[in-house]
Amino acid sequence: MTLVRPLQGRSEPVSAEAFRAAMRNLAGGVSIIATGRGEDRRGLTVTAVTAVTSTPPMLAVFVNQSAEAHDVIKATGAFCVSVLAAGHVPEAALFSGQNGLKGAIRFAPQDWDSLVTGSPALTSAVANIDCELIECIGLGSHTMFLGQVIGTRCDDGAPPLIYLRAAYHTPEPLGRPTE
Repeated sequence: MTLVRPLQGRSEPVSAEAFRAAMRNLAGGVSIIATGRGEDRRGLTVTAVTAVTSTPPMLAVFVNQSAEAHDVIKATGAFCVSVLAAGHVPEAALFSGQNGLKGAIRFAPQDWDSLVTGSPALTSAVANIDCELIECIGLGSHTMFLGQVIGTRCDDGAPPLIYLRAAYHTPEPLGRPTE
């Protein structure tokens, strides 16, 4: 990756610790990215999911290259984003590795199915966004996986789960923005 205009006069980069401290103040929706089938299923909890374009529908997810799901996403060429609801704190903790479980065993306590790609989709999620992988871009310790959305399922009734300042929260509606 090349900067269009190099930064001038910067003697040292911001430390990883300082960057993480600043990012703790950026609220993020919590999702599980899942891929694979059967005993090859893998998943991880993320807050790094973003819409790229609606025509055609695409999104980007950012996955640490050391995550066990990373290479499975590349190998299968597909992934599903399950947007978590407020009641999914146990699932978020499970797929973040807090209990030490790895691999397909993480999927056992929940009810999963699939949409189009065959990637696992959490049935109780606020939304499932099923994607075919169209591009991978290495960015430092992470890979940006760009996915073409080929299937969705939504349940707009439950409030979403968000992560802010190292804790899970549920947003309180403050009204709708005016146009």
